[in-house]
Amino acid sequence: MKNLFFSKTFIYLVSFQLNAQSSWDQLDVNYQSLMLESKTEKAIKIAEKQVEIAHSSETSSYLKPLSYSNLAGAHLQAKNFELAKINYKQAIEFGKVFLDTSNSKLFKSDLNGLAIAHSRLGHTDTAMTIFRNVLSRLSFRDSSFKKQVHLNMIDLFKRLQNETMVNNLRAEFNLAADTSCDCNKEKELSTIHSEDSKEFHPTKSEESKFHIVQKNENLYALSRKYNTSVEKLIFLNKLSSYKIVVGQKLQVKK
Repeated sequence: MKNLFFSKTFIYLVSFQLNAQSSWDQLDVNYQSLMLESKTEKAIKIAEKQVEIAHSSETSSYLKPLSYSNLAGAHLQAKNFELAKINYKQAIEFGKVFLDTSNSKLFKSDLNGLAIAHSRLGHTDTAMTIFRNVLSRLSFRDSSFKKQVHLNMIDLFKRLQNETMVNNLRAEFNLAADTSCDCNKEKELSTIHSEDSKEFHPTKSEESKFHIVQKNENLYALSRKYNTSVEKLIFLNKLSSYKIVVGQKLQVKK
Protein backbone atom coordinates (compact mmCIF):
# COMPACT_ATOMS: atom_id res chain seq x y z
CA MET A 1 0.00 0.00 0.00
CA LYS A 2 2.83 2.36 0.91
CA ASN A 3 4.64 1.54 -2.35
CA LEU A 4 1.46 2.25 -4.29
CA PHE A 5 1.17 5.66 -2.57
CA PHE A 6 4.76 6.61 -3.43
CA SER A 7 4.28 5.37 -6.98
CA LYS A 8 1.20 7.56 -7.48
CA THR A 9 2.98 10.51 -5.89
CA PHE A 10 5.94 10.06 -8.24
CA ILE A 11 3.66 9.86 -11.29
CA TYR A 12 1.83 13.00 -10.15
CA LEU A 13 5.09 14.92 -9.70
CA VAL A 14 6.42 13.84 -13.10
CA SER A 15 3.12 14.79 -14.71
CA PHE A 16 3.10 18.16 -12.93
CA GLN A 17 6.68 18.84 -14.05
CA LEU A 18 5.89 17.97 -17.68
CA ASN A 19 2.80 20.19 -17.63
CA ALA A 20 4.79 23.06 -16.08
CA GLN A 21 7.54 22.66 -18.67
CA SER A 22 5.01 22.55 -21.50
CA SER A 23 3.26 25.70 -20.27
CA TRP A 24 6.59 27.45 -19.78
CA ASP A 25 7.78 26.48 -23.28
CA GLN A 26 4.62 27.84 -24.89
CA LEU A 27 5.04 31.11 -23.02
CA ASP A 28 8.65 31.26 -24.15
CA VAL A 29 7.64 31.04 -27.81
CA ASN A 30 5.38 34.05 -27.25
CA TYR A 31 8.07 35.85 -25.25
CA GLN A 32 10.70 35.50 -27.98
CA SER A 33 8.25 36.70 -30.62
CA LEU A 34 7.27 39.75 -28.57
CA MET A 35 10.91 40.66 -27.90
CA LEU A 36 11.70 40.51 -31.63
CA GLU A 37 8.80 42.89 -32.23
CA SER A 38 10.01 45.15 -29.38
CA LYS A 39 6.68 44.73 -27.57
CA THR A 40 8.47 44.82 -24.26
CA GLU A 41 5.52 45.52 -21.96
CA LYS A 42 3.73 42.39 -23.19
CA ALA A 43 7.00 40.44 -23.00
CA ILE A 44 7.35 41.50 -19.35
CA LYS A 45 3.89 40.10 -18.58
CA ILE A 46 4.80 36.79 -20.25
CA ALA A 47 8.09 36.57 -18.35
CA GLU A 48 6.28 37.27 -15.07
CA LYS A 49 4.05 34.24 -15.79
CA GLN A 50 7.19 32.17 -16.44
CA VAL A 51 8.53 33.23 -13.06
CA GLU A 52 5.24 32.16 -11.45
CA ILE A 53 5.54 28.71 -13.04
CA ALA A 54 9.14 28.42 -11.89
CA HIS A 55 8.04 29.14 -8.31
CA SER A 56 4.94 26.93 -8.45
CA SER A 57 6.73 23.86 -7.07
CA GLU A 58 10.12 22.41 -6.22
CA THR A 59 10.01 20.28 -9.37
CA SER A 60 9.89 23.38 -11.59
CA SER A 61 12.56 25.33 -9.69
CA TYR A 62 15.11 24.58 -12.40
CA LEU A 63 13.20 27.08 -14.60
CA LYS A 64 14.04 29.98 -12.29
CA PRO A 65 17.34 31.10 -13.91
CA LEU A 66 15.91 31.44 -17.41
CA SER A 67 12.59 32.87 -16.17
CA TYR A 68 14.31 35.72 -14.32
CA SER A 69 16.74 36.13 -17.21
CA ASN A 70 13.80 36.64 -19.58
CA LEU A 71 12.18 39.11 -17.20
CA ALA A 72 15.42 41.05 -16.79
CA GLY A 73 16.04 41.12 -20.55
CA ALA A 74 12.57 42.53 -21.20
CA HIS A 75 13.04 45.22 -18.56
CA LEU A 76 16.45 46.08 -20.01
CA GLN A 77 14.99 46.48 -23.48
CA ALA A 78 12.18 48.60 -22.00
CA LYS A 79 14.85 50.75 -20.29
CA ASN A 80 13.57 49.84 -16.84
CA PHE A 81 17.17 49.59 -15.69
CA GLU A 82 16.58 49.28 -11.95
CA LEU A 83 14.15 46.40 -12.47
CA ALA A 84 16.53 44.84 -14.99
CA LYS A 85 19.29 44.96 -12.38
CA ILE A 86 17.12 43.36 -9.70
CA ASN A 87 15.98 40.53 -11.94
CA TYR A 88 19.42 39.83 -13.40
CA LYS A 89 20.67 39.47 -9.83
CA GLN A 90 17.91 36.94 -9.18
CA ALA A 91 18.77 35.04 -12.37
CA ILE A 92 22.43 34.93 -11.36
CA GLU A 93 21.69 33.72 -7.83
CA PHE A 94 19.45 30.92 -9.10
CA GLY A 95 22.00 30.21 -11.81
CA LYS A 96 24.55 29.42 -9.12
CA VAL A 97 22.18 26.72 -7.85
CA PHE A 98 20.91 25.19 -11.10
CA LEU A 99 23.59 25.92 -13.73
CA ASP A 100 27.19 24.95 -14.39
CA THR A 101 28.40 28.53 -14.00
CA SER A 102 31.82 27.84 -15.53
CA ASN A 103 30.29 26.75 -18.85
CA SER A 104 26.78 28.18 -18.94
CA LYS A 105 26.29 30.79 -21.66
CA LEU A 106 23.11 31.90 -19.91
CA PHE A 107 25.00 32.66 -16.69
CA LYS A 108 27.64 34.69 -18.55
CA SER A 109 24.96 36.48 -20.54
CA ASP A 110 23.13 37.39 -17.34
CA LEU A 111 26.32 38.84 -15.87
CA ASN A 112 26.77 40.89 -19.03
CA GLY A 113 23.16 42.09 -18.80
CA LEU A 114 23.65 43.04 -15.15
CA ALA A 115 26.72 45.07 -16.08
CA ILE A 116 24.77 46.90 -18.79
CA ALA A 117 21.98 47.69 -16.32
CA HIS A 118 24.52 49.10 -13.84
CA SER A 119 26.15 51.14 -16.60
CA ARG A 120 22.82 52.72 -17.57
CA LEU A 121 22.17 53.52 -13.91
CA GLY A 122 25.48 55.38 -13.72
CA HIS A 123 27.24 52.74 -11.60
CA THR A 124 30.40 52.86 -13.69
CA ASP A 125 32.81 51.10 -11.32
CA THR A 126 30.36 48.29 -10.60
CA ALA A 127 29.59 47.84 -14.29
CA MET A 128 33.28 47.65 -15.21
CA THR A 129 33.98 45.15 -12.43
CA ILE A 130 31.20 42.89 -13.70
CA PHE A 131 32.29 43.29 -17.34
CA ARG A 132 35.81 42.21 -16.30
CA ASN A 133 34.28 39.26 -14.47
CA VAL A 134 32.49 38.22 -17.65
CA LEU A 135 35.69 38.47 -19.71
CA SER A 136 37.55 36.32 -17.19
CA ARG A 137 34.98 33.56 -17.76
CA LEU A 138 35.22 33.57 -21.57
CA SER A 139 37.52 31.32 -23.59
CA PHE A 140 38.92 31.65 -27.12
CA ARG A 141 35.77 29.89 -28.34
CA ASP A 142 33.68 32.85 -27.15
CA SER A 143 35.32 35.37 -29.47
CA SER A 144 32.07 36.98 -30.68
CA PHE A 145 30.71 37.23 -27.13
CA LYS A 146 34.04 38.64 -25.95
CA LYS A 147 33.97 41.31 -28.66
CA GLN A 148 30.43 42.27 -27.65
CA VAL A 149 31.54 42.74 -24.03
CA HIS A 150 34.47 44.87 -25.25
CA LEU A 151 32.04 47.06 -27.19
CA ASN A 152 29.71 47.31 -24.18
CA MET A 153 32.61 48.57 -22.06
CA ILE A 154 33.60 51.11 -24.70
CA ASP A 155 29.98 52.21 -25.10
CA LEU A 156 29.81 52.88 -21.35
CA PHE A 157 32.55 55.52 -21.61
CA LYS A 158 31.24 56.87 -24.91
CA ARG A 159 28.02 57.68 -23.08
CA LEU A 160 30.10 59.46 -20.43
CA GLN A 161 32.00 61.27 -23.21
CA ASN A 162 35.24 60.00 -21.71
CA GLU A 163 37.42 59.73 -24.80
CA THR A 164 40.51 58.84 -22.75
CA MET A 165 38.96 55.65 -21.43
CA VAL A 166 37.43 54.88 -24.82
CA ASN A 167 40.86 55.06 -26.44
CA ASN A 168 42.51 53.14 -23.60
CA LEU A 169 39.99 50.32 -23.94
CA ARG A 170 40.34 50.25 -27.71
CA ALA A 171 44.10 49.92 -27.28
CA GLU A 172 43.72 47.20 -24.63
CA PHE A 173 41.36 45.16 -26.81
CA ASN A 174 43.27 45.90 -30.02
CA LEU A 175 40.23 47.42 -31.66
CA ALA A 176 40.46 49.96 -34.47
CA ALA A 177 39.91 53.58 -33.50
CA ASP A 178 36.51 55.09 -34.13
CA THR A 179 36.70 56.62 -37.60
CA SER A 180 34.26 59.33 -36.57
CA CYS A 181 36.76 60.85 -34.14
CA ASP A 182 38.78 64.00 -34.76
CA CYS A 183 42.20 62.35 -34.77
CA ASN A 184 44.18 65.58 -35.08
CA LYS A 185 42.39 67.01 -32.06
CA GLU A 186 43.10 63.77 -30.19
CA LYS A 187 46.77 64.05 -31.01
CA GLU A 188 46.90 67.67 -29.81
CA LEU A 189 45.20 66.78 -26.53
CA SER A 190 47.58 63.88 -26.02
CA THR A 191 50.58 66.19 -26.44
CA ILE A 192 49.14 68.74 -23.99
CA HIS A 193 48.62 66.05 -21.32
CA SER A 194 52.16 64.81 -21.83
CA GLU A 195 53.71 68.28 -21.44
CA ASP A 196 51.59 69.07 -18.39
CA SER A 197 52.74 65.90 -16.64
CA LYS A 198 56.42 66.81 -17.17
CA GLU A 199 56.01 70.24 -15.63
CA PHE A 200 53.85 69.12 -12.72
CA HIS A 201 55.54 69.14 -9.28
CA PRO A 202 53.21 68.22 -6.39
CA THR A 203 53.44 70.08 -3.09
CA LYS A 204 53.73 68.19 0.19
CA SER A 205 49.97 68.42 0.71
CA GLU A 206 49.47 66.83 -2.70
CA GLU A 207 52.03 64.05 -2.32
CA SER A 208 49.45 61.84 -0.58
CA LYS A 209 47.58 61.76 -3.88
CA PHE A 210 50.43 59.87 -5.50
CA HIS A 211 52.11 56.51 -5.08
CA ILE A 212 55.48 55.24 -6.30
CA VAL A 213 55.13 51.64 -7.47
CA GLN A 214 57.16 49.17 -5.42
CA LYS A 215 58.27 45.62 -6.22
CA ASN A 216 55.43 43.04 -6.49
CA GLU A 217 52.70 45.71 -6.49
CA ASN A 218 49.85 45.69 -8.98
CA LEU A 219 46.76 47.80 -9.66
CA TYR A 220 44.49 45.51 -7.68
CA ALA A 221 46.70 45.71 -4.57
CA LEU A 222 46.87 49.51 -4.88
CA SER A 223 43.10 49.78 -5.32
CA ARG A 224 42.64 47.93 -2.02
CA LYS A 225 45.33 49.99 -0.28
CA TYR A 226 43.82 53.34 -1.25
CA ASN A 227 40.16 52.27 -1.08
CA THR A 228 39.49 52.89 -4.76
CA SER A 229 38.94 50.75 -7.86
CA VAL A 230 41.22 49.45 -10.61
CA GLU A 231 39.16 51.33 -13.21
CA LYS A 232 39.61 54.64 -11.35
CA LEU A 233 43.38 54.12 -11.22
CA ILE A 234 43.42 53.44 -14.96
CA PHE A 235 41.32 56.56 -15.58
CA LEU A 236 43.33 58.87 -13.29
CA ASN A 237 46.64 57.80 -14.85
CA LYS A 238 45.43 57.43 -18.46
CA LEU A 239 46.79 53.87 -18.55
CA SER A 240 46.27 51.78 -21.67
CA SER A 241 46.64 48.46 -19.83
CA TYR A 242 46.92 46.92 -16.38
CA LYS A 243 50.72 46.83 -16.56
CA ILE A 244 52.67 49.03 -14.12
CA VAL A 245 56.40 49.07 -13.40
CA VAL A 246 58.59 49.64 -10.34
CA GLY A 247 59.32 53.35 -9.84
CA GLN A 248 56.26 54.50 -11.77
CA LYS A 249 54.38 57.40 -10.19
CA LEU A 250 50.64 56.84 -10.04
CA GLN A 251 47.91 59.23 -8.98
CA VAL A 252 45.71 57.40 -6.47
CA LYS A 253 43.35 60.21 -5.46
CA LYS A 254 41.80 63.21 -7.21
